[in-house]
Amino acid sequence: MRIRSDGYVLVGYAYEHVVVAEKALGKPLPLKAKVHHLDEDRANNAGNNLVICEDQAYHAMLHLRMKSLRATGNPNLRQCYCCKEWRQTESFFRRKNGKLISICKECAKKKKNALYPNRKAKVLKYQAAYYSQHAGEIKARTKQWYSKNREPILARRRERKNHGQPRHASKTT
Repeated sequence: MRIRSDGYVLVGYAYEHVVVAEKALGKPLPLKAKVHHLDEDRANNAGNNLVICEDQAYHAMLHLRMKSLRATGNPNLRQCYCCKEWRQTESFFRRKNGKLISICKECAKKKKNALYPNRKAKVLKYQAAYYSQHAGEIKARTKQWYSKNREPILARRRERKNHGQPRHASKTT
């Protein structure tokens, strides 16, 4: 038995925490499985200090929640890498896969404004320049679209005016 420079204990050619976890499981660990030390002491390989994680993502999530619990007492908070404040997960954007982005919405907005300070003015200037160059074409397309869609638009307006009741052409008494 020897201790490596990174703190893990080796038994022969295997890590001791893996050997202990496999013994508790009764079979070899699955390929992607990781073993997590609850107290984060790599030399403490007691069975009650080890958690078998299904993959690295789950293992990283345990570390993140433990860090949050130590810092705030609440494992559900996340720290913004920009302002370093601990916030609820609703304060962060999510990627399409559902994972949180590590900058809070407030800091993201500040960063966006700092990167593009005159963005709105530039967009308005561009739109004005485009409209002045293509005004005739835009008016013609708008007129053409309206003439094609005039009846459905007027019908919707009449329905709204009659509180959702369709207008009857003739009433029978």
